[in-house]
Amino acid sequence: MSPHRLATIRRYKISNDVLILILENMDPDTLYLTSKVFRRVYVLAMEFFPLRYKYELALTGMKSGAISSRHGPPFPARFNLLLSYRTDWPVIKWGHEQKAQLSLLGNVDITDGFIHYVAAHGVELMELPSSRTGKPPSQTRHVRIPTAPRVECVALDSTQTLIVTGHVLASPNQIDVLLKIRDMWTFNKHKESVSDHYSFFASPAPGTALPSIRVAICGDKLLVRLEYEGTNSRTEQLLINWKTLHAARLAKQDILFLDQDHILVVEKTNDGPSLFVYNVRNVQQPVPKRQFQLPDAWKNSVINFHKNDAPRTDIPGNSTALFYSDPARRLLMLSARPSAHSKVVNWMMFPERLLGSPCLRGASVAWNDWCQYVIVRNTASTHLVGEPAIVGTRVLYLDQDPSGAKMRINAINFAPHSDAAETSQALWDFVGKYTPLVPTEAKREISPVGRDGSKLQDLRATEDNIVLLYERTNGHMPIKILTFGAPSGSSSPR
Repeated sequence: MSPHRLATIRRYKISNDVLILILENMDPDTLYLTSKVFRRVYVLAMEFFPLRYKYELALTGMKSGAISSRHGPPFPARFNLLLSYRTDWPVIKWGHEQKAQLSLLGNVDITDGFIHYVAAHGVELMELPSSRTGKPPSQTRHVRIPTAPRVECVALDSTQTLIVTGHVLASPNQIDVLLKIRDMWTFNKHKESVSDHYSFFASPAPGTALPSIRVAICGDKLLVRLEYEGTNSRTEQLLINWKTLHAARLAKQDILFLDQDHILVVEKTNDGPSLFVYNVRNVQQPVPKRQFQLPDAWKNSVINFHKNDAPRTDIPGNSTALFYSDPARRLLMLSARPSAHSKVVNWMMFPERLLGSPCLRGASVAWNDWCQYVIVRNTASTHLVGEPAIVGTRVLYLDQDPSGAKMRINAINFAPHSDAAETSQALWDFVGKYTPLVPTEAKREISPVGRDGSKLQDLRATEDNIVLLYERTNGHMPIKILTFGAPSGSSSPR
C-alpha cells in the first residue's frame, strides 16, 4: 500500500501563551474544574499568578473585586492576601488583635464592616479594619451622631450611605415608633427618600410592653421587627419601602430578606411549619411564590433565621474590596427550638440558591423532596454561648465546657470543592444525600473572661474580623477585635 494512502492523525499543540489567553477568560470554578481534568492546565495555573489567583478564588468561594493596574496591589500581593484568608480562617488564626471599650446604652451590632451601637448621645459608628479594602486599624473611621429622642436600634447600609434609627415614643394611651431615614455621614435626609422619617402606631394588646425593636435593610426595603412582652407577648413585623414610605404589617413567625424584592418567611400551616418565598416588589401586596415544607418534628418549635453578613449581590465597581464572598454561595441557616427558652437547638443549613434551583419543581415542595439537599446540626451536647454568626459559607460560634472554665471559638467551614469532611459525624442529625455542603471544623480555646474580669458573652463576625463581646458593666462593654488577612511568606508563581 502506498504510504500516501495511509490515514494520518495530526494533533497541533497549543502554545502556552495562547492557552493562557484562553484560560484567563474562564471563571474561577471553570478554571478549577479544568485544572482537575488536564494536568497541563493545572501546571500553568500554579505557575502564572493571574491564573493561580483565580484558582484560589474558586477554593475559597470568593469573587475578585475590580482589578486595576493603577490602583491596588499587584497580583503577587493580592494572591498572598487571598491565600492568607484561605488558610487562616478555617483554623481560626488571626493576625491582629485590638481591644476597645464601647460606652453604650442599648443595641449593638455589626453591618457592612461597621460596629454600630446606641450611646448616651445617640449613635456611634466604628469602622472595622480590613486588609481586603485597604483599611488598617490606623485608618478606620469613628463617627458620633447626636440624635434625640433615645435611640432603641440602628440599621446601616454603607453601600447606600443609609442609616436608620428606631425610636419608641410612649404615651398613656398608645406606643408610637419613629424611624429616622438619614444619610450615614451627614445625618440629613437621605437623598432618595421622600421624607427624613417614618412614624407608625404600634399595636400592642393590653398588658404588653415594647422593649425591643430591630430594623434590617435590603435595597429599598426595611424590615421592622417589634417584640412585645407581657401577658400577651407576641411578635409583629412591618415591611417598608423607605424611598416611598409604602408599608404593610406582616404576622409571620420570622422573616429573612433574600433580595430587595423577595423575602423568606416561616409560617405555620395545617400541614405543619413551612418556608414561603414572597415577592414583595410591591410591599403592600406581597405575593406568595413557593412553599417549602419543614420537618414534622418541628411542628411546635420556635423557628428563626440567622442572617448572613456576606453580600447578597456583586459589590459595586467602585468598591476598594480586592475580593469578597461569592453571593451565589451564600449559606442559609435557621434554628429550631422546642420552646422559646430551651437550650437545645437544631441548626438547618443549605445553599441559599437552592430555593430557586430547577431541581426542585412545583409551587409547593414537600420536605421529602428537598431534605436531601440540607444538613442538620445537633447542638444538644454543645454548651452554646451567645448566637452563631454566619458569613458567606462559614459559621462561627462560642461554646464552653460544663464547668465554664474553658471557652472555644468554633468554625464550621463549607468551602467549595471540599473532598472530605473533617468533622464529627455524631454532631450531625442529618446529612442529605445530595447536599453540596461538606463541613470542615476547627476550634480554638480562648479565655472566658477579659482582663478586667468581664465574661465573654457573644461574638459577631465579618469577612475580616471576629468581634468578641463581653458583659456590660456600668454602661460600658469591652470588646476584642480579631482581624484576619495579614499575608505572610511568599510563593513561587511568577
